[in-house]
Amino acid sequence: MKLLPVILTKTLNVLKFGLLVFILFFVFQSCDSRRVFDESITLQNQEWNRAELLKYKVNIDDTLALNNFFVVMRNTSDYPYSNIYFFMNTHFPDGKIARDTLECFLADQDGKWLGKASGSLWTCKVLFRQGFRFPTKGSYTFELEQAMRVVNLKGLSEIGIRIEKMK
Repeated sequence: MKLLPVILTKTLNVLKFGLLVFILFFVFQSCDSRRVFDESITLQNQEWNRAELLKYKVNIDDTLALNNFFVVMRNTSDYPYSNIYFFMNTHFPDGKIARDTLECFLADQDGKWLGKASGSLWTCKVLFRQGFRFPTKGSYTFELEQAMRVVNLKGLSEIGIRIEKMK
């Protein structure tokens, strides 16, 4: 007879825990409701070869929303520079291509890494475009190309892009 209340209590605790996990998942999902696209590519051996293009395919349905576009980098302390140059190739749905050059700072003038640290990695989120609208609906491809003066750029773990709707 004493076994039944123990089983019911454990079952209720499991259900409460499951409900708590579900609620937390829902809350964290809704916190990122501005996200249009967010993807990173992990670089093998924390090295980026100049010939390697990092490609991101993005489907756009909303041409009225104002967006912010970020480049997100994760580097180690082995990264030998305070900045990085990229070429950004944008392939539009109509076949047109645009090319931009970006310079992103990963460290300040004293050599202190910028961004958020997590163990031996720093994550730096750099604004590329602010308050822009996509001109047409469809599939866009963004290509990032390393534009430094070395063939193999060491000390980079991941490179990504994030597009989010403005508030």
